[in-house]
Amino acid sequence: MNSQHSLLTAVIMGALIAAPVGVNADDASRREFAAQFTCGLNPGTTARLAAGDFRTSIAVRNDSRHLANVSAQVALTFPPGGPNPGSVIKLERVKLDPYQAVSFDCDALQDALGLPAPYVQGFLTVKSRRRLDVSATQTAVDLTTGQVTSINVRQVNATTRRRDD
Repeated sequence: MNSQHSLLTAVIMGALIAAPVGVNADDASRREFAAQFTCGLNPGTTARLAAGDFRTSIAVRNDSRHLANVSAQVALTFPPGGPNPGSVIKLERVKLDPYQAVSFDCDALQDALGLPAPYVQGFLTVKSRRRLDVSATQTAVDLTTGQVTSINVRQVNATTRRRDD
């Protein structure tokens, strides 16, 4: 065996040994999706929101051919409101098979938060190392007519985080 062939074999073997096993491009970084939500009834006694019944549903779909471990947390902006930061509450992890989806709606959020407030506002942040499709649907219902006065569907873009972020 000549020295060039030996050197090439050593380089290839070193690359194979150093290559991470079972890691693909999906696993290189963590993706975070922060969706704003408003949930609950505001009778119009504050200037924070117009009077209405506000509902948000955040849909999360695994857009990968692999199992996705999804974690979620809520960062409240109201309560407490004003310049005071709200609580951050971690939710249960969810495992999504390829192309499965789950929804975080107001009932689930308010149950998980256990808050007595008539309405809550904040951000639901969903995190995974897999590709996800995340969208938020927000509706508002007029309290006097019971009619939906607005609906907004929005795709939530990912922020990519490295381990040191």
